[in-house]
Amino acid sequence: MTDPRLHALALSTPGDGPAVVARAPARVNLIGEHTDYNGLPVLPIAIDRDVLVAARRRPDDAVELSNVDPAFEPRHYSLRGEIPPFPPGDWANYHKAAAVGLRDALAREHALPGGSFRVHGTIPIAAGLSSSSALVVACGLAHLALADVELPRLELAELLAGAERYVGTLGGGMDQATTLLARAGHALHIDFFPLRARPVPVPTAAGFVVAHSLEPAEKSGRVRGLYNQRVVECRLACALLARRTGVAATRLGDFPDRVALLADLARLLPETEVPASALPELLGLTPDEVRVRVLGEATLAAPGRFALQRRVRHVLGEADRVAAAEQALQRGDLAALGDLMNAS
Repeated sequence: MTDPRLHALALSTPGDGPAVVARAPARVNLIGEHTDYNGLPVLPIAIDRDVLVAARRRPDDAVELSNVDPAFEPRHYSLRGEIPPFPPGDWANYHKAAAVGLRDALAREHALPGGSFRVHGTIPIAAGLSSSSALVVACGLAHLALADVELPRLELAELLAGAERYVGTLGGGMDQATTLLARAGHALHIDFFPLRARPVPVPTAAGFVVAHSLEPAEKSGRVRGLYNQRVVECRLACALLARRTGVAATRLGDFPDRVALLADLARLLPETEVPASALPELLGLTPDEVRVRVLGEATLAAPGRFALQRRVRHVLGEADRVAAAEQALQRGDLAALGDLMNAS
């Protein structure tokens, strides 16, 4: 049966031409925290909460955004020239992220048209269900439909994962891939660099309780700094491990023998937090090289100190738990899956 929300949302979208409607579901990551950007797998599921975006094409390059929820004020901008972000935390930056990414990717073959976009969402905001990525994906799908362009889902997931960094979060691609590739009744095993995904059947007896902790996780605020901190700590740890082992690795997932790496971690990485002032000597780089090649410009929660050994222990152990969780699902061993989730 057709979702009645689709018709109502299309009718409320400004403009006279035909309307398109795109949907992007929320996701819950069963296991695999901070592994995606390290080139290691994750095991998420999609759930029934979603973002819907209706759109009508405009004859110019203007974008009009509105939201069914009056808490999100209308926004307007042009696709012409540079597209600077609205102030941090503005909901419309997620549409801009999709638009900038698509415009730049399609520039040689297609012009991204202007449009009127109307948004309706049922995903709790700042609740860890990736409402922001769902908004980016739904806006991207709607804008592609207005341009009469269709991209393979894997390609689009990678494109939009990169595009979402426009808002300042150093994400790895799990959220966009899950939103675009998940199947009903299945978890999704996702590998990265290159992006690959395969469905993993979930036993019919399984049930997942998704509860709200009431602790907000605003990607534009403190939580973004905490997330980015872990990304940078993993980069630093990888660079130091590569230097000390002689392995040409750019991500933790590039090391061929993770068991041996874990066993030798106490020798290879400092146990205590590393001050920023010690990084150049540890990495054999100048301070400017550390800043440009490793730290970047992202907002960090604690830019003066970095926990390297602890971060690597979690990431490599988590990759093993992802593999074990998939095996537990295949066996139908939900108790084992629960134990792994508790250990995550």
